[in-house]
Amino acid sequence: MQVNLDALTLQPSPTVAFAQRVKRLLRDRPPGTLIDLCGGDAIVPVARDARNAGMTFFSGSNDVVIPYPANRGERKLVEQCAWFLNRTTKLQYGWENLIITPGGKESVHLSLQAIAAACPGGEVVFPTPYWPSFRLLSLAVGLMPKPLRMAPDGGIDLNDLESKLSEKTCAVIINSPRNPDGYVFQEQELDRIIAVAERKATGCFYLADEVYQLNLYPLDGVRHTPLVTRVDPARCVSVMSFSKGFAMAGIRVGFAASHATKLIDFMEAQQSGTTSGASLPSQLIAASVLNEENLAFPGGLMARLLQFRNQILAWVRDTPYTVRPPDGSIYLSLGLGTVLDRTIGGRKVSSSRDFAEIALERGLAVMPNDASGDSSSVRLNLSQVEDEAYLERALSILSELAKG
Repeated sequence: MQVNLDALTLQPSPTVAFAQRVKRLLRDRPPGTLIDLCGGDAIVPVARDARNAGMTFFSGSNDVVIPYPANRGERKLVEQCAWFLNRTTKLQYGWENLIITPGGKESVHLSLQAIAAACPGGEVVFPTPYWPSFRLLSLAVGLMPKPLRMAPDGGIDLNDLESKLSEKTCAVIINSPRNPDGYVFQEQELDRIIAVAERKATGCFYLADEVYQLNLYPLDGVRHTPLVTRVDPARCVSVMSFSKGFAMAGIRVGFAASHATKLIDFMEAQQSGTTSGASLPSQLIAASVLNEENLAFPGGLMARLLQFRNQILAWVRDTPYTVRPPDGSIYLSLGLGTVLDRTIGGRKVSSSRDFAEIALERGLAVMPNDASGDSSSVRLNLSQVEDEAYLERALSILSELAKG
Protein backbone atom coordinates (compact mmCIF):
# COMPACT_ATOMS: atom_id res chain seq x y z
CA MET A 1 0.00 0.00 0.00
CA GLN A 2 1.30 3.45 -0.91
CA VAL A 3 1.98 5.89 1.90
CA ASN A 4 0.11 9.16 1.31
CA LEU A 5 2.19 11.88 2.94
CA ASP A 6 -0.40 14.49 1.90
CA ALA A 7 -2.67 12.99 4.56
CA LEU A 8 -0.30 14.22 7.30
CA THR A 9 -2.20 17.39 8.16
CA LEU A 10 -1.70 17.52 11.93
CA GLN A 11 -0.60 21.01 12.99
CA PRO A 12 1.68 21.88 15.94
CA SER A 13 0.18 23.14 19.18
CA PRO A 14 -0.87 26.73 18.32
CA THR A 15 0.51 28.13 21.57
CA VAL A 16 3.85 26.32 21.25
CA ALA A 17 4.16 27.40 17.61
CA PHE A 18 3.48 31.06 18.45
CA ALA A 19 5.89 31.04 21.40
CA GLN A 20 8.64 29.45 19.25
CA ARG A 21 8.09 32.09 16.60
CA VAL A 22 8.53 34.80 19.22
CA LYS A 23 11.76 33.16 20.44
CA ARG A 24 13.13 33.31 16.89
CA LEU A 25 12.23 37.00 16.69
CA LEU A 26 13.96 37.66 20.02
CA ARG A 27 17.07 35.96 18.70
CA ASP A 28 17.09 37.95 15.46
CA ARG A 29 16.05 41.40 16.72
CA PRO A 30 18.26 43.90 18.56
CA PRO A 31 18.01 43.52 22.37
CA GLY A 32 15.21 45.48 24.00
CA THR A 33 13.10 45.89 20.86
CA LEU A 34 10.57 43.15 21.70
CA ILE A 35 8.75 42.70 25.01
CA ASP A 36 7.93 39.01 25.50
CA LEU A 37 4.93 38.09 27.67
CA CYS A 38 3.69 35.15 25.60
CA GLY A 39 5.68 32.11 26.74
CA GLY A 40 4.39 29.26 28.85
CA ASP A 41 7.24 28.75 31.30
CA ALA A 42 8.20 30.49 34.53
CA ILE A 43 11.33 32.54 33.84
CA VAL A 44 12.94 32.80 37.28
CA PRO A 45 16.10 31.32 38.87
CA VAL A 46 15.58 27.78 40.13
CA ALA A 47 15.82 26.68 43.75
CA ARG A 48 19.37 26.31 45.10
CA ASP A 49 18.86 22.60 45.80
CA ALA A 50 18.07 21.98 42.11
CA ARG A 51 21.26 23.70 41.03
CA ASN A 52 23.33 21.81 43.58
CA ALA A 53 21.81 18.45 42.61
CA GLY A 54 22.68 19.01 38.96
CA MET A 55 26.23 20.07 39.79
CA THR A 56 26.70 17.09 42.13
CA PHE A 57 25.49 14.61 39.52
CA PHE A 58 27.76 15.84 36.75
CA SER A 59 30.84 16.63 38.84
CA GLY A 60 30.80 13.64 41.15
CA SER A 61 33.61 11.89 39.30
CA ASN A 62 35.49 11.98 36.04
CA ASP A 63 33.43 9.06 34.73
CA VAL A 64 29.81 10.16 34.75
CA VAL A 65 27.40 7.35 33.84
CA ILE A 66 23.83 8.09 32.73
CA PRO A 67 21.87 4.83 32.36
CA TYR A 68 18.23 4.41 31.43
CA PRO A 69 15.91 5.49 34.26
CA ALA A 70 13.47 3.13 35.94
CA ASN A 71 10.47 3.12 33.62
CA ARG A 72 7.93 3.97 36.32
CA GLY A 73 10.33 6.46 37.88
CA GLU A 74 13.40 6.60 40.08
CA ARG A 75 12.47 5.39 43.55
CA LYS A 76 13.76 8.51 45.31
CA LEU A 77 11.54 10.77 43.20
CA VAL A 78 8.51 8.46 43.43
CA GLU A 79 8.82 8.46 47.22
CA GLN A 80 9.06 12.26 47.28
CA CYS A 81 5.99 12.57 45.03
CA ALA A 82 4.08 10.21 47.33
CA TRP A 83 5.13 12.36 50.30
CA PHE A 84 3.86 15.47 48.52
CA LEU A 85 0.50 13.89 47.66
CA ASN A 86 0.03 12.46 51.16
CA ARG A 87 0.70 15.93 52.53
CA THR A 88 -1.59 17.86 50.17
CA THR A 89 -4.51 15.42 49.86
CA LYS A 90 -4.40 13.64 53.27
CA LEU A 91 -4.78 10.40 51.31
CA GLN A 92 -2.24 7.60 51.12
CA TYR A 93 -0.15 7.14 47.97
CA GLY A 94 2.62 4.62 47.34
CA TRP A 95 4.76 3.20 44.55
CA GLU A 96 1.79 1.45 42.94
CA ASN A 97 -0.15 4.72 42.62
CA LEU A 98 2.45 6.80 40.76
CA ILE A 99 4.29 7.16 37.48
CA ILE A 100 6.97 9.73 36.58
CA THR A 101 6.72 11.08 33.03
CA PRO A 102 8.68 13.42 30.72
CA GLY A 103 6.69 16.51 31.72
CA GLY A 104 3.13 16.97 32.91
CA LYS A 105 1.91 16.99 29.32
CA GLU A 106 2.93 13.36 28.91
CA SER A 107 1.09 12.50 32.13
CA VAL A 108 -2.07 13.97 30.62
CA HIS A 109 -1.41 12.13 27.34
CA LEU A 110 -0.90 8.75 29.00
CA SER A 111 -3.92 9.29 31.26
CA LEU A 112 -6.19 10.02 28.30
CA GLN A 113 -4.68 7.09 26.41
CA ALA A 114 -5.55 4.75 29.26
CA ILE A 115 -9.08 6.19 29.56
CA ALA A 116 -9.56 5.83 25.80
CA ALA A 117 -8.49 2.18 25.94
CA ALA A 118 -11.07 1.55 28.67
CA CYS A 119 -13.76 3.65 26.98
CA PRO A 120 -13.35 3.48 23.17
CA GLY A 121 -15.04 6.33 21.31
CA GLY A 122 -15.89 8.19 24.50
CA GLU A 123 -16.25 11.92 25.08
CA VAL A 124 -14.24 14.28 27.27
CA VAL A 125 -15.53 17.53 28.75
CA PHE A 126 -13.44 20.42 30.09
CA PRO A 127 -14.06 24.11 30.90
CA THR A 128 -13.44 27.01 28.54
CA PRO A 129 -10.96 28.65 28.35
CA TYR A 130 -8.78 25.56 28.24
CA TRP A 131 -5.21 24.44 27.70
CA PRO A 132 -5.16 23.62 23.95
CA SER A 133 -3.50 20.25 24.58
CA PHE A 134 -6.68 18.93 26.23
CA ARG A 135 -8.39 19.09 22.85
CA LEU A 136 -5.38 17.96 20.80
CA LEU A 137 -4.53 15.00 23.04
CA SER A 138 -8.16 13.87 23.31
CA LEU A 139 -8.40 13.71 19.53
CA ALA A 140 -5.01 11.99 19.27
CA VAL A 141 -6.18 9.05 21.42
CA GLY A 142 -9.61 8.76 19.77
CA LEU A 143 -11.74 10.64 22.29
CA MET A 144 -14.17 13.42 21.36
CA PRO A 145 -13.47 16.72 23.13
CA LYS A 146 -16.51 18.73 24.24
CA PRO A 147 -15.49 22.12 25.67
CA LEU A 148 -17.85 23.63 28.22
CA ARG A 149 -19.15 27.19 28.06
CA MET A 150 -17.77 29.60 30.63
CA ALA A 151 -20.11 31.15 33.20
CA PRO A 152 -20.03 34.95 33.71
CA ASP A 153 -17.96 34.51 36.89
CA GLY A 154 -15.34 32.46 35.04
CA GLY A 155 -16.44 29.01 36.17
CA ILE A 156 -18.46 26.38 34.31
CA ASP A 157 -21.92 27.09 32.93
CA LEU A 158 -23.80 24.30 34.73
CA ASN A 159 -26.61 24.32 32.17
CA ASP A 160 -24.07 23.66 29.43
CA LEU A 161 -22.52 20.95 31.59
CA GLU A 162 -25.94 19.31 31.88
CA SER A 163 -26.37 19.35 28.11
CA LYS A 164 -22.85 18.09 27.26
CA LEU A 165 -22.67 15.19 29.72
CA SER A 166 -24.13 11.83 28.69
CA GLU A 167 -23.55 8.10 28.92
CA LYS A 168 -20.79 8.66 26.33
CA THR A 169 -18.81 10.88 28.69
CA CYS A 170 -15.79 8.99 29.96
CA ALA A 171 -13.77 11.84 31.47
CA VAL A 172 -14.21 15.24 33.09
CA ILE A 173 -11.04 17.37 33.10
CA ILE A 174 -10.59 20.09 35.69
CA ASN A 175 -7.54 22.35 35.42
CA SER A 176 -7.15 24.40 38.60
CA PRO A 177 -5.58 26.92 38.78
CA ARG A 178 -6.44 27.24 35.12
CA ASN A 179 -4.30 27.98 32.11
CA PRO A 180 -4.78 30.55 30.54
CA ASP A 181 -6.64 32.81 33.00
CA GLY A 182 -5.62 31.76 36.52
CA TYR A 183 -9.14 30.82 37.62
CA VAL A 184 -9.23 28.63 40.75
CA PHE A 185 -12.16 26.25 41.27
CA GLN A 186 -13.30 26.41 44.88
CA GLU A 187 -14.58 23.45 46.88
CA GLN A 188 -18.32 24.22 46.66
CA GLU A 189 -18.07 24.81 42.92
CA LEU A 190 -16.27 21.51 42.41
CA ASP A 191 -19.00 19.74 44.39
CA ARG A 192 -21.70 21.22 42.13
CA ILE A 193 -19.83 20.10 39.01
CA ILE A 194 -19.28 16.61 40.43
CA ALA A 195 -22.95 16.27 41.43
CA VAL A 196 -24.01 16.89 37.83
CA ALA A 197 -21.35 14.55 36.47
CA GLU A 198 -22.31 11.73 38.83
CA ARG A 199 -25.94 12.06 37.78
CA LYS A 200 -25.46 12.47 34.01
CA ALA A 201 -22.27 10.45 33.37
CA THR A 202 -22.28 7.66 35.94
CA GLY A 203 -18.91 5.96 36.27
CA CYS A 204 -16.94 8.64 34.42
CA PHE A 205 -13.30 9.31 35.28
CA TYR A 206 -11.91 12.61 36.57
CA LEU A 207 -8.60 14.04 35.34
CA ALA A 208 -7.22 16.71 37.66
CA ASP A 209 -4.58 18.86 35.96
CA GLU A 210 -3.12 20.59 39.02
CA VAL A 211 0.30 21.63 37.73
CA TYR A 212 -0.29 25.19 39.02
CA GLN A 213 -1.48 24.19 42.49
CA LEU A 214 1.57 25.79 44.12
CA ASN A 215 1.10 28.96 42.05
CA LEU A 216 -1.52 30.66 44.22
CA TYR A 217 -1.57 34.35 45.03
CA PRO A 218 -1.26 35.17 48.75
CA LEU A 219 -4.82 36.50 48.93
CA ASP A 220 -7.53 35.92 51.52
CA GLY A 221 -9.87 33.06 50.63
CA VAL A 222 -7.67 31.65 47.85
CA ARG A 223 -6.83 27.99 48.34
CA HIS A 224 -6.36 24.92 46.19
CA THR A 225 -8.77 22.00 46.62
CA PRO A 226 -7.36 18.72 45.23
CA LEU A 227 -10.07 17.24 43.04
CA VAL A 228 -9.32 13.73 44.31
CA THR A 229 -10.54 14.75 47.78
CA ARG A 230 -14.03 15.46 46.38
CA VAL A 231 -14.53 12.30 44.25
CA ASP A 232 -13.96 8.57 44.45
CA PRO A 233 -10.13 8.30 44.43
CA ALA A 234 -10.44 5.12 42.36
CA ARG A 235 -11.96 7.20 39.53
CA CYS A 236 -9.51 10.09 39.52
CA VAL A 237 -6.03 10.65 38.13
CA SER A 238 -4.09 13.71 39.30
CA VAL A 239 -1.31 15.34 37.29
CA MET A 240 1.50 17.50 38.65
CA SER A 241 4.63 19.00 37.09
CA PHE A 242 7.90 20.61 38.11
CA SER A 243 7.58 23.17 35.32
CA LYS A 244 5.49 25.86 37.02
CA GLY A 245 5.67 25.90 40.81
CA PHE A 246 9.40 25.10 40.80
CA ALA A 247 10.13 26.97 37.55
CA MET A 248 11.95 24.03 35.91
CA ALA A 249 10.06 23.54 32.63
CA GLY A 250 13.26 22.57 30.84
CA ILE A 251 13.96 19.43 32.88
CA ARG A 252 10.69 17.91 31.55
CA VAL A 253 9.47 16.02 34.63
CA GLY A 254 5.89 15.46 35.71
CA PHE A 255 3.92 12.75 37.44
CA ALA A 256 0.49 11.18 37.45
CA ALA A 257 -1.10 9.60 40.50
CA SER A 258 -4.22 7.49 40.95
CA HIS A 259 -5.73 4.90 43.25
CA ALA A 260 -6.84 3.15 40.05
CA THR A 261 -3.68 1.04 39.94
CA LYS A 262 -4.70 -0.67 36.70
CA LEU A 263 -4.69 2.73 35.02
CA ILE A 264 -1.18 3.49 36.32
CA ASP A 265 0.00 0.02 35.23
CA PHE A 266 -1.37 0.67 31.72
CA MET A 267 0.42 4.02 31.61
CA GLU A 268 3.67 2.35 32.65
CA ALA A 269 3.27 -0.24 29.90
CA GLN A 270 2.65 2.49 27.32
CA GLN A 271 5.62 4.48 28.53
CA SER A 272 7.90 1.44 28.31
CA GLY A 273 7.20 1.26 24.57
CA THR A 274 7.56 4.99 23.89
CA THR A 275 9.65 7.41 25.95
CA SER A 276 10.96 4.98 28.62
CA GLY A 277 10.41 7.74 31.16
CA ALA A 278 11.98 11.06 32.13
CA SER A 279 15.77 11.36 31.98
CA LEU A 280 17.72 10.18 35.03
CA PRO A 281 19.49 13.52 35.77
CA SER A 282 16.18 15.37 35.47
CA GLN A 283 14.48 13.04 37.93
CA LEU A 284 17.26 13.43 40.50
CA ILE A 285 17.11 17.23 40.17
CA ALA A 286 13.33 17.12 40.61
CA ALA A 287 13.65 14.94 43.72
CA SER A 288 16.01 17.49 45.27
CA VAL A 289 13.36 20.24 45.41
CA LEU A 290 10.31 18.28 46.49
CA ASN A 291 10.68 18.73 50.23
CA GLU A 292 9.27 20.83 53.06
CA GLU A 293 11.87 23.58 52.75
CA ASN A 294 11.40 24.16 49.03
CA LEU A 295 7.61 24.26 49.19
CA ALA A 296 8.12 27.91 50.15
CA PHE A 297 9.85 28.59 46.80
CA PRO A 298 6.61 29.06 44.77
CA GLY A 299 5.33 31.46 47.44
CA GLY A 300 8.21 33.82 46.79
CA LEU A 301 7.53 33.70 43.08
CA MET A 302 3.81 34.43 43.54
CA ALA A 303 4.46 37.33 45.93
CA ARG A 304 6.55 38.90 43.17
CA LEU A 305 3.92 38.25 40.50
CA LEU A 306 1.23 39.75 42.73
CA GLN A 307 2.88 43.15 42.28
CA PHE A 308 2.62 42.86 38.49
CA ARG A 309 -0.96 41.53 38.72
CA ASN A 310 -1.99 44.54 40.79
CA GLN A 311 -0.15 46.92 38.46
CA ILE A 312 -2.26 45.63 35.57
CA LEU A 313 -5.50 45.80 37.56
CA ALA A 314 -4.82 49.46 38.38
CA TRP A 315 -3.96 50.28 34.74
CA VAL A 316 -6.91 48.49 33.15
CA ARG A 317 -9.55 50.68 34.83
CA ASP A 318 -8.87 53.52 32.38
CA THR A 319 -8.81 51.36 29.26
CA PRO A 320 -11.38 49.53 27.12
CA TYR A 321 -9.79 46.22 28.12
CA THR A 322 -11.18 43.92 30.81
CA VAL A 323 -9.55 41.62 33.36
CA ARG A 324 -10.98 38.97 35.66
CA PRO A 325 -8.42 39.05 38.49
CA PRO A 326 -6.56 35.72 38.54
CA ASP A 327 -6.23 33.83 41.82
CA GLY A 328 -3.40 31.61 40.63
CA SER A 329 -1.14 30.30 37.83
CA ILE A 330 1.53 32.54 36.28
CA TYR A 331 -0.86 34.02 33.72
CA LEU A 332 -3.42 36.77 33.34
CA SER A 333 -6.01 36.89 30.55
CA LEU A 334 -6.62 40.35 29.15
CA GLY A 335 -10.10 40.70 27.64
CA LEU A 336 -10.04 42.78 24.47
CA GLY A 337 -13.41 44.37 25.27
CA THR A 338 -14.40 46.99 22.73
CA VAL A 339 -10.98 46.77 21.06
CA LEU A 340 -12.37 43.67 19.38
CA ASP A 341 -13.92 44.56 16.01
CA ARG A 342 -12.06 47.86 15.93
CA THR A 343 -9.59 48.84 13.23
CA ILE A 344 -5.96 49.31 14.28
CA GLY A 345 -3.60 50.76 11.72
CA GLY A 346 -6.04 49.98 8.94
CA ARG A 347 -6.50 46.35 10.05
CA LYS A 348 -9.67 45.03 11.62
CA VAL A 349 -9.33 43.08 14.88
CA SER A 350 -11.74 40.15 14.57
CA SER A 351 -10.01 37.80 17.00
CA SER A 352 -7.30 37.61 19.63
CA ARG A 353 -4.99 36.21 16.93
CA ASP A 354 -5.46 39.38 14.87
CA PHE A 355 -4.70 41.50 17.93
CA ALA A 356 -1.61 39.46 18.85
CA GLU A 357 -0.21 39.81 15.33
CA ILE A 358 -0.62 43.59 15.39
CA ALA A 359 0.85 43.80 18.91
CA LEU A 360 3.85 41.75 17.75
CA GLU A 361 4.51 44.25 14.97
CA ARG A 362 4.45 47.04 17.59
CA GLY A 363 7.02 45.24 19.76
CA LEU A 364 4.87 43.30 22.24
CA ALA A 365 4.38 39.51 22.27
CA VAL A 366 1.16 38.28 23.92
CA MET A 367 -0.45 34.87 23.47
CA PRO A 368 -3.75 34.74 21.54
CA ASN A 369 -6.38 32.64 23.32
CA ASP A 370 -8.18 31.49 20.16
CA ALA A 371 -6.78 27.97 20.59
CA SER A 372 -8.07 27.99 24.18
CA GLY A 373 -11.65 28.50 23.00
CA ASP A 374 -11.71 32.24 23.74
CA SER A 375 -11.07 34.54 20.77
CA SER A 376 -11.83 37.65 22.83
CA SER A 377 -8.75 37.64 25.09
CA VAL A 378 -4.97 37.32 25.09
CA ARG A 379 -2.75 35.70 27.72
CA LEU A 380 0.08 37.50 29.51
CA ASN A 381 2.78 35.51 31.31
CA LEU A 382 3.59 37.59 34.39
CA SER A 383 6.66 35.51 35.25
CA GLN A 384 8.36 36.93 32.15
CA VAL A 385 8.05 40.49 33.45
CA GLU A 386 11.55 41.68 34.33
CA ASP A 387 10.46 44.59 36.53
CA GLU A 388 7.74 47.24 36.86
CA ALA A 389 9.33 49.39 34.15
CA TYR A 390 9.31 46.44 31.74
CA LEU A 391 5.61 45.89 32.41
CA GLU A 392 4.92 49.61 32.06
CA ARG A 393 6.38 49.51 28.56
CA ALA A 394 4.08 46.61 27.69
CA LEU A 395 1.03 48.42 29.08
CA SER A 396 1.97 51.56 27.13
CA ILE A 397 1.92 49.58 23.88
CA LEU A 398 -1.47 48.08 24.82
CA SER A 399 -2.83 51.58 25.56
CA GLU A 400 -1.65 52.81 22.17
CA LEU A 401 -3.25 49.83 20.43
CA ALA A 402 -6.56 50.63 22.15
CA LYS A 403 -6.56 54.03 20.49
CA GLY A 404 -6.76 52.42 17.05
